Amino acid sequence: LDDPRRLKVIRGGLPDRELDEELQRIVRAAASTAGFPVALVSLVMRRVQFFRAYVGLPTELELSRSTDRGASFCQYVVSTNQPLEVPDTHAVLDERPELVEAFGLRAYFGLPLEVEGQVVGTLCLLDFVPHEVDAEVRPELEALARQAEARLERLVADPLRARRQLYRAVQPAFWELRN
Repeated sequence: LDDPRRLKVIRGGLPDRELDEELQRIVRAAASTAGFPVALVSLVMRRVQFFRAYVGLPTELELSRSTDRGASFCQYVVSTNQPLEVPDTHAVLDERPELVEAFGLRAYFGLPLEVEGQVVGTLCLLDFVPHEVDAEVRPELEALARQAEARLERLVADPLRARRQLYRAVQPAFWELRN
């Protein structure tokens, strides 16, 4: 998870508080396709997972758009580069992670997202009741994950976007210096 090459790809312009409409469309389609209330494009970073796109998040998570990496199921998808399905968290976990307890999460399904040869995060689905992903919708979800990967690749490849992000980040400091 802490591979410097993987983290460098993420720092290359993927985290952005501005919502990306294409990624938003993908998570809406994933939630609708699988019948899950929550869908995310999650970037698993050094200490946190950041929700680059989302639909259906509880208010607290929507405001923060991140959680501690150690409390996530997505970390397992990233570390193994394999899909992960947990149809009922209560059936498989003796000790429930903080997120499961705090938000009542009962089901998880995640697919790895690869950018520049590095697994950077997941397209994942969450539910508040036990829920399995139907076998017939898995190919559609995999296709949506490939679309998310393609969009993330384009975001990393856009050098002007990275400069705009940097400018937005430092602009308040320069404004303070001028005043």
